Formats: sequence, structure tokens, C-alpha cells
Amino acid sequence: MFVHELGHFLVAKFSGMYVEEFSLGMGPRLLKFQGKETVYSLRIFPIGGFVKILGEEFDDDLEEAMSGSADEDADNKDTVDSKEGTDSKEAANSNRAGSEIRGKLLESELNPKTDPRSFINKPLVHRLAVILAGVTMNLLLAACCFYAVLALKGFVWRADAVLEEINPVIGNVTKELFEDESIYYSVAEDGNAVKTSIPDQGIVKSVNGVELKYSSDFLDIVSQKAGEQVKIDVCPIDKETFGILENEMCGVYEVEVNNEGKVGVYIYPNYSILISYEGVSRIFSGFGHMTDQVRLMGYYIPRFVRSSLERKDYKTLAVGSVSSPVGLYFLVDAVKETGGLNVLHLLGMMSMMLALVNILPIPALDGGRAVLIIVEGLIGHPLNKRLEGAIIQISFYLLMAFMLIVFLKDIVFIKALSSMFR
Repeated sequence: MFVHELGHFLVAKFSGMYVEEFSLGMGPRLLKFQGKETVYSLRIFPIGGFVKILGEEFDDDLEEAMSGSADEDADNKDTVDSKEGTDSKEAANSNRAGSEIRGKLLESELNPKTDPRSFINKPLVHRLAVILAGVTMNLLLAACCFYAVLALKGFVWRADAVLEEINPVIGNVTKELFEDESIYYSVAEDGNAVKTSIPDQGIVKSVNGVELKYSSDFLDIVSQKAGEQVKIDVCPIDKETFGILENEMCGVYEVEVNNEGKVGVYIYPNYSILISYEGVSRIFSGFGHMTDQVRLMGYYIPRFVRSSLERKDYKTLAVGSVSSPVGLYFLVDAVKETGGLNVLHLLGMMSMMLALVNILPIPALDGGRAVLIIVEGLIGHPLNKRLEGAIIQISFYLLMAFMLIVFLKDIVFIKALSSMFR
């Protein structure tokens, strides 16, 4: 989050904008430091941060919600009203300190409508650059973390076999068999295999007489036989030890392939893939790895959601989906036990995720603000500020409500959440 807000801050300064406050966290201030022109603060709720720039088109109520200034003003009012045991001069000083930022805005040289350093008086491209700077910094941090991890691993990354299906953007791909090279399977409840006498679990030896080396070989052969019968040679296994049952005979079973090229068995990978980066590809390996991680998320998340809904396993869906800082705590706590490189990789993933979330076209987020600025450029004149402020304010409160629901969800399922990372 610090890097994200730092991006907004640096680009705003570089663009000649007047930055009123740089804050980490939301709500009332815990600490603050007055710089030459910017107030640097730490706030009580660790759920984000903000960079307040002169002239940004926020509604006053939204600014108070973000900065907690409403609470501060209320405190100041109580100080003035409560005269018992309080010197009036001290109360006035306290009130002036609490209104430090607002006081500055009243000065003629800081009028947001006329000051050349105001956000609204800067060219559209500068405003767009400021809005997108946070996301850009997060992506750069993620790429640097991934690059460091790959460099420390000799520019070789071991990944799940599924990454082979989506083809890494850069790097050379090779397969490496597990120590146990067996191709394990289990019968699905709703496929054609369950209609036969094939054992529920076992090891696949061959398909149509073709011996298999990699688990992907099974899928390659079967997918080409849609609507036909295939002969699968399997050996049953002990469900606890996964060893071949000595008293059971291996056998060949005929199973019909459906129109989608499936027989109704789950095939478990018996290999991982190694992505190696050589020459020039090493320079861009951090960005390539980041792109692969995004594509893997696009592969896994829809399948996880669809599978959970099909099984009506809503608890697993709730626990394994969007999480709050509660879930993040358990994740970090688990990863730190596995070594520094994994922690560094997790840092890259978190920065990447923050960028992806913030680029969503939700008005209260960077992506939505960028869309509004682009629309303004396309139509050739500023948007209705009252309407724009209302849109941003409503989306902000909806976003806060969503975050609260996610937090409460994690509290309800905290035991399941903690056990997931053990």
C-alpha cells in the first residue's frame, strides 16, 4: 500500500500539483508530521491510504469519510464547548490545529479553482498519470520481487503442470517427472466411467495399448476419441497407502468418450514443468512471471467457483474466495515458515493483486477515476461535478460495505480459514 500511494504522491509532485496530505490508513490520525507543504500522517485503520491533492473532485462528505476529518472536527467542537476546567485559549489552539488542512484551503493562493497547482487545473494527461501511478508502482514492485526470486533460483521456476496449457509468455518449458511417476486417477461421480466396473481409484498404465509417460498423454489421447470407445488399462490401489493391491488384478476396461472428449475420470499430474529463462528473456522474466501468474488466476478461479457451486459447497467457496486482513494474516503466517524466497514471492503476488483490484472500473478506485477522466477527454468538457461526486461517493460506501462483509465472513469462518493454511 505504501508503494501504491507513493506512486500517486511522486507523480503528483512531478506534475507540479500541491499535495496536501500523504496518509497511510483510514480514519482518525495516530501520528502526523508537517513537511514543507504536505502533511504526512498515519491513521488508525490499516485498510488503505490516500494522497490528498488540492482540487481533487471529491465530495466533502467523502473526504471526511476517507480522512476522518469529520471525527476530528467533532472532537474540536467538543473541546470548545466543554469549558469546564479548560482554558479558552488552549481550546482555540486545539481547534486551529485540528483544522490545519482546511485552513490552508481558505488561503487565496491555495484556491482549488484558481491555483495552477490544483488537480483540476492540470492537463488531462497529467491527471490520468497521477491516477494510474499507484497501479503502475504496484506492478513494478511485483515484477522486481519476481525477478529477484527467479534470479536467486538461477532463473528456473518450477510450476504446476497446468501452466503448460496456457503457455508461458517467455522462457523455455520442459517437463520433469515426480519421483513417483505413476499416473493416478479417480472416477468422477457423473461421467461415463462410473457406469463401468473400472475401480474407483487406481493407476493408469495405457490407453488403447499406448503406454503413458506423462499424465497429459492420457488427456491427449482421450480428447481425440470423442464419441468412441477407449480401452483403459488400470491397476487398483489401496486408498490409504496408494500402493497397488497385490490381490487385485490389473485389467482393461472399455469406456465411452463423451462429445466433449472426456471419460469421467480425474487424472492427477505426475510431473511439474520447469520454466527456464536464458539470455535476453532474463531481463523480462519478472514481467513474464507476473503475466503467467495472472493467467493462472484466470484459469483456476472460474474452475474453483464453478466446482464449489456444482457441489453446493458454499463454505469452501466463502473461505477460499475474497479475504480480509484476517485471511491475509494466516496466509503470511503460513508462508513465512517456508522460507524467505516464498515470502518475497508472496509480496510480489500481493502487490500484483493490489494493482489488479485498483484498476477495476469502480468509480471509487483508480480504474474508475481513470475512466471518468478518459470520458471527460472524449466528450471535450468536464463532467457534471455534482454527478461525478455522487457516483464516487456511492461507490466508495458500497466498497466499504463490501469490505465489512468480507471481514465479518472471515471472522465467522476463522477456524476453517486458519486450518486451510496449516
